[in-house]
Amino acid sequence: MSGGISATTVALAATAAVGAYSAIQSGQSQSRQLQAQAQQQSNQAAYEKDAAVAQAEKIRKAAAQQQSAARAQLAGSGVAVSEGTAVTINDTIDLNAENDAQTALLTGSRRSNSLNDTAASYSSAAGDALTGGYLTAGATVLSSAARIGKGWSSTSPTASGSALGSGVKVPTGALSVY
Repeated sequence: MSGGISATTVALAATAAVGAYSAIQSGQSQSRQLQAQAQQQSNQAAYEKDAAVAQAEKIRKAAAQQQSAARAQLAGSGVAVSEGTAVTINDTIDLNAENDAQTALLTGSRRSNSLNDTAASYSSAAGDALTGGYLTAGATVLSSAARIGKGWSSTSPTASGSALGSGVKVPTGALSVY
């Protein structure tokens, strides 16, 4: 090589730049996709929690209607609704309804927690995708730099010694390590 930059060196540098840019873009694209999936899971988690609360309210309202119907039936048949069997029936309806409502809330909470865990995993993977993109870009640049450096120092030896990429001739054996 005689002082200038060879076409091979330019091509390797361009390849490194394009490869690095591509790796970064790919990492960013993957990260955006994973963040969108994380947001989708978070939204679904909130929906599950809201749906569980709504279901629990429906259960409680249905129980109140059932209690009213039971009281009306008992009162219609001449039974005192504020004592004895009427109170037991009312309490049983209330207890069963509250158990069902709490089960709905617990199930919704578990679904929500699971979806939030999945969202957290997607968010973590999004960060990993960005990091991976940057690391791949760095590795691409370093690999190309090594190939460029190897090209500069591996020209054919001459009769009087080795020709280094800088154009300096070194006597044969001067670069030997003992």
